[in-house]
Amino acid sequence: MPQIDPNTGLVTYKGFPKGVDNRSSDFAVQDGFLRDCINADILNSGNVRRRRGMTQRIASSGAHSVFSDGTRMVWATANRLYSTNAGLTPTLLLTDAALGLQPLSYVSVNGDIYFSNEYTNGKILASGTVEPWGIIPPQWGPVCTGSAITGQARQYQVTCTFVTASGEESGAPLGVTVLCGDTPRINSSLIPQSIDPRVVATRLYVTNIDDTIFSHVLDVPKGTTSAVINGWFANGAALKTQFNSNPPYGQLLEYHNGRIYIAQGNVLWWTEALRYNVYDNTANFIVFPERITMIKSLGEQGPREHHGMFVSSDQTYFMPFVGTEELKNWPKLPYRAVEGASMRLPNSPDVLWFSDRGFVRGTAGGKAENLTEGQIAVDKYQHGTMGYTEINGHKAVVAVMQNSLIPSFASLDVAAADTIRQTEIV
Repeated sequence: MPQIDPNTGLVTYKGFPKGVDNRSSDFAVQDGFLRDCINADILNSGNVRRRRGMTQRIASSGAHSVFSDGTRMVWATANRLYSTNAGLTPTLLLTDAALGLQPLSYVSVNGDIYFSNEYTNGKILASGTVEPWGIIPPQWGPVCTGSAITGQARQYQVTCTFVTASGEESGAPLGVTVLCGDTPRINSSLIPQSIDPRVVATRLYVTNIDDTIFSHVLDVPKGTTSAVINGWFANGAALKTQFNSNPPYGQLLEYHNGRIYIAQGNVLWWTEALRYNVYDNTANFIVFPERITMIKSLGEQGPREHHGMFVSSDQTYFMPFVGTEELKNWPKLPYRAVEGASMRLPNSPDVLWFSDRGFVRGTAGGKAENLTEGQIAVDKYQHGTMGYTEINGHKAVVAVMQNSLIPSFASLDVAAADTIRQTEIV
């Protein structure tokens, strides 16, 4: 309880271990709660400590969308993408006017950082080079003619992909049908060419007689537009990217269980398993009722039944993984997360996000607990961000919001008083 000096009338508080309560009227705020707290931290002991001031380390006009994978920090401005390491010297990675149109979302996978907003996307390699995310696939296959037909006519199909020096492969279009005689020989011309400078060859695939499974038969160097295919066509590696496309733009990214998930408006897309540069736009998606404002994975620690993702749209869902691939939507909370304001807690599979009703913690198996709704009323915001900080042993999560849509139901009662610091607050 606060103590009042009978001689001076000064009030001394011994701490606020229960944090902030802005819902109760001023006369109803209970002992241990603080009505409001600005630029100060409430320690576990309940004591209040003023926050440190700020020092500018990097000057970058219009900076937004800051992200770190633990090794590099990246951020954008109105038309540029930068990175820096521990030395804090900015390095220009990319110039693109679309970078400033919407906030960027990032995800780090195997040392590469993928980034996207609704107007552009890309990939920052571990080497620091920026390149497009995926390869635009051929729109059609080569023109094919078969050898002179003697005996019974045999039907084959031919398609192709673009391939980079590192082995990355694009999607493939519908196969071209060609008839051959008993001895298969296919003349291919007008072989598609890519304008992507990373592409070094066009890879040709052919089915066996009257078959539908495509097998790799030949890599045609870039710039070569004709080739002859002959022999037995079922010995090469099977085609795995037919009808796949390079990943779409989206407002949010997340990684889970060997795939990258992309929220584009109210549609959740995902890449092929362990093939992060292609996706099947006819199958790999789920449509939600409203714009998706959060995708957060619980990671892959512990039993499989604990795995899954929290997704926010018109409300907050948990998507457990059933069997090998099937996803199901389980409503968990009847309100949404603020777009951009979510994070994974350090050294934990748990996730934390800022919702229309305050901070929510998501744990194994899809449990979701609102940590602050009972005592803190918040506005409804359109966008936000979150980060973790640890200073002098005090651990805290900081959430910054913008674009308030609906005012909160916080109590409007106030009590005016002069506060005097008798001793140093620690």
